[in-house]
Amino acid sequence: MDLDAWLQPVDAAPGARTLYQHGLLFAARTLPALPAGRWASCEDVEFRATEFLPGEDVAQAVFLLTGGALGPSGTWAMSTVGDRCFGYSLRTPSVIWVARYQQIARKAA
Repeated sequence: MDLDAWLQPVDAAPGARTLYQHGLLFAARTLPALPAGRWASCEDVEFRATEFLPGEDVAQAVFLLTGGALGPSGTWAMSTVGDRCFGYSLRTPSVIWVARYQQIARKAA
């Protein structure tokens, strides 16, 4: 399963939930459940579900596998892979927040 399809487009569409954090505009995305035995990929990250994973567990897995680590408060943390920056919070466990990392480069130019 190519999770990139659920993470595109990252640029906010009218009416989409967005969040401005750390100089980036994040769009809210939910990910589909992953049946046991299925492979999922996102950019350079691939993983296989050994058991059924609901969408919120898939969102958390993408965040953790891309280097994310929540602090004790679990309020907000970021990770990156490829040209994407992921945000995650235990306040919204079924949502992974996605921004294009190159937005930083555009602002600097």
